Amino acid sequence: MKKSVMIFIVFLLLINSVVALRITGKGCETNGKFNLILEAIDKNQTYTNEIKIEVDNKEIIGKWDIDYMRKNPPDRRRQYGSFTSDEAQVLGGGNKLIKITYPLEYEGVKSFEAIQATLECPPFLFSCALLNVEINECYTEDNVFYAYFTLNGFEQTVNSKLSLENNLGFNLVTTAVYEDIDDKIITKGAKPKKAEVKKYEGNKYIMIFEFPTKNFVESFRVGLTNIDMCLNSKYETYHLKLSDFKKCGEKIEEIIEENKKVVEEVVNEKPEERIIEDAVFEPVEEDKNEVILAIALVLIVVIGFAILYKIRKI
Repeated sequence: MKKSVMIFIVFLLLINSVVALRITGKGCETNGKFNLILEAIDKNQTYTNEIKIEVDNKEIIGKWDIDYMRKNPPDRRRQYGSFTSDEAQVLGGGNKLIKITYPLEYEGVKSFEAIQATLECPPFLFSCALLNVEINECYTEDNVFYAYFTLNGFEQTVNSKLSLENNLGFNLVTTAVYEDIDDKIITKGAKPKKAEVKKYEGNKYIMIFEFPTKNFVESFRVGLTNIDMCLNSKYETYHLKLSDFKKCGEKIEEIIEENKKVVEEVVNEKPEERIIEDAVFEPVEEDKNEVILAIALVLIVVIGFAILYKIRKI
């Protein structure tokens, strides 16, 4: 017990003078990516998943090329560790403060040491990692179509703004035909001709279009176009959402579909077959035997009444 206490006290006294890692390389890129190389300068074993990297007090997300570091000459395979951040982690140019916190452990006693340095970054330009498309709402009201959508990362910097004309594509499905920007008269087409698309707040945009005739938009899609640099396989881990699709006015659509079914059922309903159809549209010949029988019955009844009358008089 006393030995453990002594080790702990000695460790605390020496901890400030102990430096197990040092920075041997660092840098930024215009897409907001950050690179760092650390060197192990003693035999302390440092697991990289326990190292915390901050730039201007923001923790940086990224990957290491090894799982632990340790100086063990002549084997230098663990002496250097390389860290690469995700894109768009360091935004804005200029000098930034980098802080690296890593664990130290000796005889079962664990603590954390920190080293700091200045990081020089070029001006941030553009990163595909910031792109995200989401349709918030779309509906048709009084024959006017409204679509509200969010375009994250669409205008990142002054020099890297995407264009509403060149970098956005639209698809609509309507109940009646309309004319799109490709001069096609269709129910499944591109952006309607003369449709207005504009930004109304921050990264939020709206499309407005009044149909010249009665119409209704069933579904709407918006997607980024002409951004081949973002279709690289390296962005698969970012799970970029470069387009979105949404059914518009779902409740109204359901009512319309129900009404269509009712109309179809009424139109396609077959008339009931009636046995008396021939009697309605064609003259029917009387059965002679039935007429003779009826006359005979009447004569019998008359004769019967006459006989009874004569008997009563006698």
